[in-house]
Amino acid sequence: MGMYLERKIVTALEKTAFSGEMDHGQIVEECRRVLKRFGVRVELSYSDKLNGYEFAVSGYYDSSRVRLPILLRLHFSLDHGSVFKWTQARRKDFVFKVSQVLQHELIHKHQAQYRDELLGYKDEDYLANKDEIGAYAHDIMLELKQNNNGWNMLRHISQYNIPSYKIYSHSFGQQDWHKVKNRLLKQVFKWMEN
Repeated sequence: MGMYLERKIVTALEKTAFSGEMDHGQIVEECRRVLKRFGVRVELSYSDKLNGYEFAVSGYYDSSRVRLPILLRLHFSLDHGSVFKWTQARRKDFVFKVSQVLQHELIHKHQAQYRDELLGYKDEDYLANKDEIGAYAHDIMLELKQNNNGWNMLRHISQYNIPSYKIYSHSFGQQDWHKVKNRLLKQVFKWMEN
């Protein structure tokens, strides 16, 4: 499957007008415009956990929706009102995070064509699920690739700040998650080989 539509998503996002100062609503509208063709709805959200010009991106795939089944939420801080100031680094980080979350949800969309959704799982069960391992492994591969030293980092992944890997290590905590970890890293390796 390769990197799931990464080039097309990044190309679409790079054609946006993300520069200077923009209202959060304008950013959402611009994302809606370029991501609609991927079956995406985009919503605005505010978080008091974010400060300054920090932002976060979250996603959800709704298998019950035929039209625009993927929801992306752009989370901002209200520290500067509804104004976001772009820098080259923020734009690069924004494009990466939106692309990563969208690819994660597109993988779930692809998986759902073959399976029913899993409901009622606790975090550990949810993360140990084959579909989640596949999608999170893709996230990890993208984060390693972003650091340009993926193969070396993969060998000693617990020593690095790889956000998607930390979701697993924190969720399992002190539990023995050796089997899940091996399945996860094996899948990361497969994504990297592509």
